[in-house]
Amino acid sequence: MKICIIDDEPLALQYLDFLLNKIAGVQVTGKFNNATELINHVQTEDVDAVLMDIHMPDILGIDLAEQLLNIKPVLNIAFVTAYNEYAVRAFELNALDYILKPVQLERLQLTIERIKEKDEILHKTPLKAAYHIKNLGAVRFYKEESPIEVKWRTSKAKELFFIFFKTIEIPFERKN
Repeated sequence: MKICIIDDEPLALQYLDFLLNKIAGVQVTGKFNNATELINHVQTEDVDAVLMDIHMPDILGIDLAEQLLNIKPVLNIAFVTAYNEYAVRAFELNALDYILKPVQLERLQLTIERIKEKDEILHKTPLKAAYHIKNLGAVRFYKEESPIEVKWRTSKAKELFFIFFKTIEIPFERKN
């Protein structure tokens, strides 16, 4: 599991790295005290999770998490902080965990297990299904061989769908 950590306090960053290196199967791919560097790393590298502080000088951790999830929606986010008042907002962002400082190894291992469990569920879920669009006469959609009923709120919505559909590349099998 590839994890990045970000904290504006160098000692907290070093301690979290020390604890993570004690957990089997965890690789710390980056330690950051700058949000921009973390964002660039997440955009260019394979990262499974980010552990982050809430209060940083340049950006609030909640806002950074939102930016990261816009880049990579399946990214696991866990907050490691001394502030408990942001917990509700963190979970509204679907944060996987919220750890209060000082971090204990057992508590951190629990977070890593939660990340692993979530990733196992994600990998067990089939991500592909065969979808077909039949465009002879009326437009019909099919998943596998089962018809899907599509109700358009307006004719403009239907028109916009087909405009957008033509502009993206989606491999599909055409059936007549």
